Amino acid sequence: MTRQTPHWSIVVPTYGRGAALPGLLDALCVMQAPTGGFEVVLVDDGGPEPLDTIVEPFMGRLDLKLYRKTNGGPASARNFGVAQARGEWIALTDDDCRPHAEWLVQLAAAAAVDPQAMIGGQTDNGLSDNLFSESSQLLVDYLYARGQGVAGRLDFITSNNMALSRAGFLAIGGFDEHFPLAAGEDRDFCDRWRDADGAIVFEPAARIDHFHTLDARGFWRQHRNYGRGAVRVHDQRTAASTAGSRFERLSFYAGLVAYPVTAGERQPWRKSALLAVSQAATTAGYLGELVARKRRG
Repeated sequence: MTRQTPHWSIVVPTYGRGAALPGLLDALCVMQAPTGGFEVVLVDDGGPEPLDTIVEPFMGRLDLKLYRKTNGGPASARNFGVAQARGEWIALTDDDCRPHAEWLVQLAAAAAVDPQAMIGGQTDNGLSDNLFSESSQLLVDYLYARGQGVAGRLDFITSNNMALSRAGFLAIGGFDEHFPLAAGEDRDFCDRWRDADGAIVFEPAARIDHFHTLDARGFWRQHRNYGRGAVRVHDQRTAASTAGSRFERLSFYAGLVAYPVTAGERQPWRKSALLAVSQAATTAGYLGELVARKRRG
């Protein structure tokens, strides 16, 4: 990789997942570079063990920088990474993801067509034998399918496959660091982007595989945390006078539970049951956060 100022910066927050990083970095080593090249900004968000020995073998293969900061959550880590980034364009992914070889080239092509837009790519579950991981990704797929409007535009994209100009990122203040978990901060970010009249465009050719290992406990915890984060998202929407109803219509939940069947998924009824469980967990997290707030005064 060239050491000249890159056109693109790939920003990756990480915490306690050193074992996953070689998979990500290997994928980035063989990725096609867009015009102007790219750098990788890896932000260790105060993880339990230093990552230097894991990352060092990749330093000569990538224009790669590793930073370590005090733990503040993924929103804080992404903001820190963007602050260090040299590229005019920012691509975001996570430490348990593996971009396809053409991922960044496809994001760059979409950005060239609509440089004022935020671009979201296609994320696929990389653990096809893990029913919990499959069902969790299906929830995102459903949100994308339901939210997609004219010319492939979306209301929301996930932060593990997102690209936008550095100037645009900074103009809306980056991610809200009051979100301490990987839960709700990307929804809030997309809300503020759209409130600033920004478009969100879906580019399905920009693909990554997501290797998020989940078991029953992890699946419940993930979706419970989504519920916790939703409380702050709703607070932000209320403050911006864009709240509407705090909850979706019943047709949304019916469509979600039926989605594995209508999408022709393997083991559809088991996945439908897990999607129903995900919404029970989200509701439990939402109500639990409201109770915790009341106790805190």
